[in-house]
Amino acid sequence: VYQQLKDTISKTGVPKQIISDHGTDVKSGIERFCQEYPGTVFTYDITHNAARILKKELHTDERWNQFTALATSTRKKVQQTPLAAIAPANQRSKARYMNVDTLIKWGMDKLILLDNPAHLSCLECSQEYFAEKLGWLNDFRDDLHEWLDLVRIIKETESFVKSQGIY
Repeated sequence: VYQQLKDTISKTGVPKQIISDHGTDVKSGIERFCQEYPGTVFTYDITHNAARILKKELHTDERWNQFTALATSTRKKVQQTPLAAIAPANQRSKARYMNVDTLIKWGMDKLILLDNPAHLSCLECSQEYFAEKLGWLNDFRDDLHEWLDLVRIIKETESFVKSQGIY
């Protein structure tokens, strides 16, 4: 990475800023380059930085950990049932905080079904069966709203930085 950056100077000049995910595959080369060219700033890209912030907020949140464990368990329990189509998404082991919005949206959407059982007819299952498998979501109703607010703030910040830049 360091050598590639050095080679680029002849074509573009010394960069003012390098934006990266701070992955181990690129970080040391960029840091070495920035030491040699102190006018170059090494910046965390907004998407990965936002995921890092979400991880800091949620990783030690016991309720979040319970929620994700139950979502994983539910996925396994419903995969060969009429509810398979609405199972929670498979959670990644790496970059899991880059898609927490998907899991939160899933929970919010299923709460709507729990609140409006008339919509269950397309799933070919009874209201009781649905509540047996997904009723645990009711215990996370307030948490889901709080986490959704957190994700909305993060997404709005990402959108702003991507369109307006950092200043």
